[in-house]
Amino acid sequence: MILLLATLASASILIEEPATVGEEVEITVLDDLSRPIVGAPVRVAHRVGLTGERELALGLTDARGQVYWTPTQGGRTQVRARELSTTVRVHDKTPPAPTLVLLGLTALTGLVLGLLALRPPRRRARRSPK
Repeated sequence: MILLLATLASASILIEEPATVGEEVEITVLDDLSRPIVGAPVRVAHRVGLTGERELALGLTDARGQVYWTPTQGGRTQVRARELSTTVRVHDKTPPAPTLVLLGLTALTGLVLGLLALRPPRRRARRSPK
C-alpha cells in the first residue's frame, strides 16, 4: 500500500499527444504533488543511445510549469527536465520514402499481373500423327 502511494506521488513530465513533426507541442513538468515546477530546464534528445545522438535545449518552464516545442524530426525522442525523463514517439506528417517506394512497387506488380491475367492464352500447335 505504501509503495502504491509513493508511486502515485512522483514528479512527472506531461506531453500533449500526439507529437507530430512541425506542430507545436506543450510540455508540462509537475512535482510530486502535481504542482508545476517553475524554471526547470527542459531538453529533448533524438536518437538516444545511438550514433549521432543530438540534444536540444528547449528552455526553462514558465509559471505554469510549461514549455513549448516544435519537433523537427520523427522517431523516438526523450524529453528531460531536471532528474526526470520520458520517451515520446514523434510522428511524421508523411510516410518515409522507403514506404512510398514499396507501395509503388506493389501497385506496379499488381497492375502487371492483372494485365497478364487478361491476356488470352496461347494456342499450342497440334502435331499431326505420323
